[in-house]
Amino acid sequence: MDRIKEVFNSNMVNFRKKLSGYKDKILEKLHLSKEQRRELVERLKMLKRKTIDKVLPTGDSIDEINILSKIAGALFQGDMVLSKSEPLLTRLATLGFFHTHSRYDRDQFITVDEQNIKPDWLDQFTRETISTNNNYGLTYDYGSLMHYRATSASGNKKPTMVPKDVMFTETLGSPFISYYDLLMINTHYNCTDACKGKNTPCQNNGFAHPRDCSKCICPSGYGGQYCEKRPPGCGAELEATKEWKPLVDDLGDRNAGLTPREDFMKCNYWIKAPAGKKIEVKFVDFPDGIAVDGCTYAGVEIKTHSDQRRTGYRHKINYDYELFCSKEDANTVLKSLSSLVPVITYNRIYATVTKLEYRYV
Repeated sequence: MDRIKEVFNSNMVNFRKKLSGYKDKILEKLHLSKEQRRELVERLKMLKRKTIDKVLPTGDSIDEINILSKIAGALFQGDMVLSKSEPLLTRLATLGFFHTHSRYDRDQFITVDEQNIKPDWLDQFTRETISTNNNYGLTYDYGSLMHYRATSASGNKKPTMVPKDVMFTETLGSPFISYYDLLMINTHYNCTDACKGKNTPCQNNGFAHPRDCSKCICPSGYGGQYCEKRPPGCGAELEATKEWKPLVDDLGDRNAGLTPREDFMKCNYWIKAPAGKKIEVKFVDFPDGIAVDGCTYAGVEIKTHSDQRRTGYRHKINYDYELFCSKEDANTVLKSLSSLVPVITYNRIYATVTKLEYRYV
């Protein structure tokens, strides 16, 4: 039996080495030049847009099968389907979108350190030009699903990208499609034209739903027909006072293990203050052990910034950001620019308890 294990392990090592050697060849074959990418974008524009409202899950994903079979580290493969269980990044690229960190104006928002990037990944950080990249006047969103993490493709564990506003460092690598992603997709394919002249009264910078102009698509933290309400489900509307008040959120399955669920559970809170007052929110506590780039397992987003369409600040360790997933954030105080602060908690793993305090000033 020991001899069998020895031979099997030896073969697996050789198998991994061979697959690793094929990686560069595969990437070279799949690489598209700028001209080829432009041609692909034009051809995709001629395809008929599907009319179904949603894409249904198709069963177990390849990633899940690989993990259960304990061979995930040896195989370079994954599903290419758009379902709740799979990242949308690859599909957005297929629809003609460049990575956000490749935008022609990216140097105004991030600094790319090529010295830290693995040589075979440098092409993923190529900056586009005005002639190849149209952003439709929409601002750079650090929380775009098309944005890599701060340390993605790093060959030395150092950051490959650093935001000009370093408070956005942990926002990079979002697990969610952002509001600006949705707006750009709908603008790119002229879907927003479907509701021109309808005068849909969207509030809080929402936009009319292309397939139902009587309602709006809303930024995170906003809901209702016209983005005028708190999203349905768990959470509450909270009235701030001059004194600190507690907000305790208990979210997730206490019987769940360490395997992440496909879908996120979310709760939405609105902290409100009298007109003309600002709101302070203090981060008190969050469980340790789940702090990763982009807060991809669980976290809390506190939207105190001026542009409510943008993804909020996120945090892992050693920074004070607006989206938190670590005990290290304790006692961080954020101050809003308005009398309303949406707070969004989310979770796709075991139960987490978020503790905040809030008041108006």
